[in-house]
Amino acid sequence: MTPRLLKLSIPKCSLARRIPVHEWLHAMMDGHDQLMPAARCPADALRVATSYVLKDWSQWKGEDGTVYRAIAASPTEQKGLVLDINVQVRRPDTVKYSELLCRLSCDENGRPGFTHGEAHGLQFYDLVQALNVERLLTLGQDHLFEQDLRRLAEDLLETDVQRLWPGTWLALGDTPGLAHLTHLATLLTTGALTVRTLSLESSQANREMLAQELAQEYVRQLDGLGKRLAYPKPQVTAIEKEYMKLTEKIRQSEELLGVQVPCLTEQIAFESALAATDC
Repeated sequence: MTPRLLKLSIPKCSLARRIPVHEWLHAMMDGHDQLMPAARCPADALRVATSYVLKDWSQWKGEDGTVYRAIAASPTEQKGLVLDINVQVRRPDTVKYSELLCRLSCDENGRPGFTHGEAHGLQFYDLVQALNVERLLTLGQDHLFEQDLRRLAEDLLETDVQRLWPGTWLALGDTPGLAHLTHLATLLTTGALTVRTLSLESSQANREMLAQELAQEYVRQLDGLGKRLAYPKPQVTAIEKEYMKLTEKIRQSEELLGVQVPCLTEQIAFESALAATDC
């Protein structure tokens, strides 16, 4: 057994159309289509798409060297989704903010809206055009974004690898999920999905180090389950199922590494809390 570290990389600009991804997951059978990220409501679609488009307007320079930056803010007194777009104007000696450029909104019934502000003139015409509310809504509803793709990739890998650090997983055996990620990468219309692999020497020191790192992740998950047990009406059956899956992961890790994963104390504490909740 040769331990391998997997590092998943998906740039923020990445996009994939929802329909081809769903068709591919559905064709794989075995319940893979259940991994498909849920469809976005109009408000969430507009919010995510606006954030995506504004990445291209996070900073640009005018001919005189003035630095501009588009900013979206959400007024707290408004119901539904409301995003006010302004522009920060930064010069060597001053920083100012434009008047309201435009307002994007989506009410509680899912109706999108767009309102011009006082600063909607020719100076920021291209920015206003990029924030066409109908195009944004279509973009948000028809596509998977970086956070969707990352979650899907992690789900496809979950049965083969174990989380070690944020964005890094440990593979102790075969990883058929890597083939799924290779295909998912071909479905991206923008950006990329890459997985870097580093093989580690299977020395006693490395295996003990990996056991320590895995223990930290398992303890984090046990803490999460413990917090859910403390809810006024905890879903004990669901929590117990997740705990059983976690104990199986711990058992497999110890078997493959050949060393103990030091989280037994936390397991005993959780089991005591679970037993007390059952009573």
